[in-house]
Amino acid sequence: MNLRVLAEKDLAMTLENFGEGVEITFTDLKENEHKVFGRVGDIGFGYDTDGNQISTRVVQATWRLSSMVSESGQYLIPNRGWACSWVDLSGKRWNAFVTRCEPDRTLGIGRVWISFDLEKE
Repeated sequence: MNLRVLAEKDLAMTLENFGEGVEITFTDLKENEHKVFGRVGDIGFGYDTDGNQISTRVVQATWRLSSMVSESGQYLIPNRGWACSWVDLSGKRWNAFVTRCEPDRTLGIGRVWISFDLEKE
């Protein structure tokens, strides 16, 4: 079996089927909603330009690229300004915006960095 095909099947299990994923809803600039299952990481610290740990909020979402495709079969890649929402473990719904996307077409994973205030980015 091709290793990329095997990796895609593994992604389906690890990101979507083990029950640990969360439903992530992306809304594009034309108000079209795209729902995927994946992981959301919400970390309460980061680093300044000198490498010192600072209090901040770094949020990123990861999903299987093949879960979000256009009618023509192309991957839909969220762009800056797309809305993103999910529900955390406590049941709170979060609404934010995509600031940067890094699709990894080799592994078949999409990853976005999320901001709660796009104007301050």
